[in-house]
Parts: sequence; C-alpha cells; structure tokens
Amino acid sequence: MRAPWTPTIAATLALLALVGVSPAHAGTSEPGPRGADAFDGDDPRVEAELLVDAEALRPGQTVRVGVLLVMDPGWHVYWRNSGESGLPTELEWDFPDAALGPLRWPAPRVFEESDGFLTTYGYGDRVLLSHEARISEGARGRARIAVTADFVTCHIGCIPGRIELLRELPVASVARPAPEPVTALFDAWEARLPEDPQLRGLQLEVLHSQREVRPGDDFRSAIRVRCPDGAAACAGLHLAAGRDKEAFLPEAIPTVEIGAVAQQPEEDGFTVVLAGHASPDDPGRFEQRLRGLLPVRFAERGPVTHLEVDLPLPRGLAGQPAAVVESPLWTLAGGFDPAAGAPDAATAGGTSLLVAFGLALLGGLILNLMPCVLPVLALKVFHVAELAHRSRREVVGHGAAYTGGVLASMGALAAIVLGLRAAGTAVGWGFQFQEPLFVAGMATVLVVFALNLFGVFEVTLQPAGAAFADATGYRRSFFEGLLAVVLATP
Repeated sequence: MRAPWTPTIAATLALLALVGVSPAHAGTSEPGPRGADAFDGDDPRVEAELLVDAEALRPGQTVRVGVLLVMDPGWHVYWRNSGESGLPTELEWDFPDAALGPLRWPAPRVFEESDGFLTTYGYGDRVLLSHEARISEGARGRARIAVTADFVTCHIGCIPGRIELLRELPVASVARPAPEPVTALFDAWEARLPEDPQLRGLQLEVLHSQREVRPGDDFRSAIRVRCPDGAAACAGLHLAAGRDKEAFLPEAIPTVEIGAVAQQPEEDGFTVVLAGHASPDDPGRFEQRLRGLLPVRFAERGPVTHLEVDLPLPRGLAGQPAAVVESPLWTLAGGFDPAAGAPDAATAGGTSLLVAFGLALLGGLILNLMPCVLPVLALKVFHVAELAHRSRREVVGHGAAYTGGVLASMGALAAIVLGLRAAGTAVGWGFQFQEPLFVAGMATVLVVFALNLFGVFEVTLQPAGAAFADATGYRRSFFEGLLAVVLATP
C-alpha cells in the first residue's frame, strides 16, 4: 500500500521553499558606486556605476546624477516602453538632500527578438539614464546618494537584474566639478536626448482615419512633419529610418497598440502612417495622447535627431457611430479601408456570441495538445478509469461537477481580470504566472503529482475526514476542474 497524502505536506512545503530560494547572485551585497548583476552562471551580463558630475556639492546647485549601465556584447536592456517583450528599466533614488527632475531617457534602438516576431525598444552596449538634481539649501556635511536599478537584460534568453549603488559626497560652500571624462560622458548622452520639434522650427500635424477611436477599432494615424517657412528651410530634412517599423518609436498607450507601417517624403517634410488597434476590453476614453519619437536627419549624412511627438488621440465609446475620415494616405498602409476599420453601431459589438463559442471550442481542443495540460489529463484519465463500473447517472454527474469546477474557477479568474482592468491595470489571461511565488507553488504541485504518478505515494484532493470519505466524490471532480484552469490558463 502506498503512503497516504497527509504525510507529504511537509515534503511539499520543503519543495516550495527550495523552488522559491533566491539565486546565488542578487546584486551587490554591500552597495557601492559600482555593481553588477544579471548573472549568467558566474558571469554578470550587466555592470552599473553611479555617476555625479560633481566631486563636491554646493547648496542650491543643480547637478546631473545618473546610472551608467554597461551590457555584455549582444545583450540589451529596455526603454520606458519595452515594446512587445521585456520590461522597462527602473531607477529608485534615495537622495534626501536634493530634488530630482524627471528621468531623462536617451533615444533607444529598435530590436527584433524571437526571430523577428517581437519588436522591442532599448539599449545595447551601454546607456546613461540621468536626472537633474537641485541640492537643497539646507544640505550640510555629506550627502548620501543611493539608487536601485531594476532591469531585464536579454540576448537569446532574458535575465532580470537588480543593482544597488551608493555614494557619498561632501557638501561645501564652493562646488567642485567632476573629472572631465565624467562631464564629457554626461554631455555625450545628453546630446542623444529627444528634442522638442518646435525648437527646430518644425510643425507636427496628425490625421486619424476616424474622428473618434472606439474600443475594438482598427484605425490609421498619419503624422506629418513640415517646415512652415517653406521647402528651402527643409531641404535636408528627411526621416532617418531604413525600415517602416523604425520610423516611429511609440510610447506605451494604455489598451492601444500602434506602430509605423509606411513613410512618405514630401516637398516640405515627410509623413509617417501608423496602424493602430484599440482593445475591445477598453471601457472607452474621450482623450488619449499619441506620444513617441521620430528619427530624422537635417542633412544627408548628418547625425540622427529624435523628435518628440505629443499629439491628440480622440477616443469614443463602444457602440456610438464612427465618422470616417477619407484620405489617400491610407493606401500607403496596405490599402486599409477606413470604413472596414470603423464598424457602425450595429456591428460595434464585434465578434458574435456564436462565433466566440466556436473559437472557444477550437481553442479548447488545441489546448489539450499543450504540455501544460498533460498533468491534468493524466489525473482525469485515472479518474475516468475508476468510474468505469459506475452507473451512467454517476458518470454524467461527475462530468457535470468537473465542468462546474472549470466554469466556476474560469468565471472567478475573469472577474479578477476585469476588476483589475477597470482599476487601470493592464493584465490578461495567465497574469498570475508572472508572480514568482505562484510559479513556485505550481512547480511544487507538479513535482508532487509526478511523484504520485511514479507510485511514490497517492495524491487525493480530500483531507482526511468522514465528509470526504468517498474517493470518487463529486467534490473531487469539481476540484479537478478547478485545478485544470489553474494549471492550464496560459
């Protein structure tokens, strides 16, 4: 006879503790001005240094502070919009003697990951992320500057990193500048910061394929950059993008996906056409902003300058009529028909319920071929074998209980997702698998099930007690349905 389930609780807890152990390398143990993390074996893929363009601080002075991240060849970290993969790099400062301005992001590069299926935005080789900091008038003695850099670095695979940096500088009546190489480094990265197009005498205009973008709409947006002073002033202005996807680097827009699909030079500037899609789960907004960067050159072989884009993106509510805006520009985007991308009130509901059920059934059939479902199917096969000699009524009852467990847990998860989205959090199916403790718990459950299938002990879903004495009770079927959803949600 195999050992019962109850004695395995201690083993389960031990396995959970082992799975949740932090890696051996988790940033610097004693913060200093330099550190390293994102260890690949014993090799850190990212090194960081805390830089200040002063050796001594003066009360009331404005200085530049930043973190220099240096990546191994082929590795990169991410911009404030990481794109279709990765996570934005974050800096958390502890600088009590200063007020920090906004984080200044240099213009990123476009990366193609997963054999070109994913487009991301970030920095390879190295990047300096900086702030302007105004020293408090009451600063005295020594100023403590601490920062924690959280990031994800990717090459073929991805590694998260966290580096804590610390530095102290004297506060004196006379400021003392940093060594020239440090100042030059700040200046070089400051030259790569995006520019306001108005400072260059440029005007930006936007035309959308419909007056208001509603939830579920496909739409196009055309950004036109031109010189109001005429063609002579813009003789050398052109878009510095070899590929369409590099023509516009978008900032993240909640519930909206957008990217460049075409570009067209003009006599006094150029136009970039964007393709966008608004999520059908968006409750609808009256106004959003279309923000991002446009790479341009002002001479044929001149340096690349990134212009800041901040234009309106009008939003509408689901079900309201859409006013289509006709333009020959939409033909640049693969013959897009604005009327097709802007359904009227009669069709604004999107996919019909019957089609949705058909797609759900097809998805369920495909799901049963996925590896994550195999442990659940194995359990169900054993349960079906146990029911082989039961009456048809009992078999149908267990099937109904299993279905009830699936539907109840799926409904609960859907309610959680909808509630989090209504609160402004961008989550989707399977979001719980981004939580390390949940993944550790699921890994432990699967290990225990594997041991059970190898015959080490018997797993049942009922605790000991008279109320759960029937090993094939309807409660077991219900909880098997719940477990199927928990394990197979992605």
